[in-house]
Amino acid sequence: MKLSVAATSFLAGLAAAAPSYRALDAYEEKALEKRQLEALSIAIIAGAISGVVSASASFAIQKIASISSNVADWDDAREEFTQTTVEEMIKSAKSNEAAICCNVGYSVSDQSKIRGLTSLNLISGPLKTDYDCFFYSGPGTFQLEGNGGFINIAIQDGPCKYNSGTLTCP
Repeated sequence: MKLSVAATSFLAGLAAAAPSYRALDAYEEKALEKRQLEALSIAIIAGAISGVVSASASFAIQKIASISSNVADWDDAREEFTQTTVEEMIKSAKSNEAAICCNVGYSVSDQSKIRGLTSLNLISGPLKTDYDCFFYSGPGTFQLEGNGGFINIAIQDGPCKYNSGTLTCP
């Protein structure tokens, strides 16, 4: 037998033994099942338990519970919480005050202009985040030191002006 015939036969045998490449016909997407948001609650960390801020936060929790089918996830719940809380707070604000609720860093030009500061935790099962909610009056400024968005901050500015992370009260 010639060497070329033997080599060809040997290579053909190797090719037949090699696994073939199998192309994927379709991409199958797997999605995680969306978890149901557990009941929300608040825990007062510091501040007046019976104060306006606490009452406003409690109202926000009740409102979120009543529309829970529209609040799909934790981020939605946090956004609804901050907005509803300050909407309720501003109803009890003095004429020269803004209502603020935030969970990121901030500074104020005059600490004595803060009223009703309440620190609280918003809780849903294992999820928890903390917020400072309070009234702020002027003359003075409130400066946000983190990301904005209703998930982190909501302000009803009243007579003050809010622009790009800075609230200025006359």
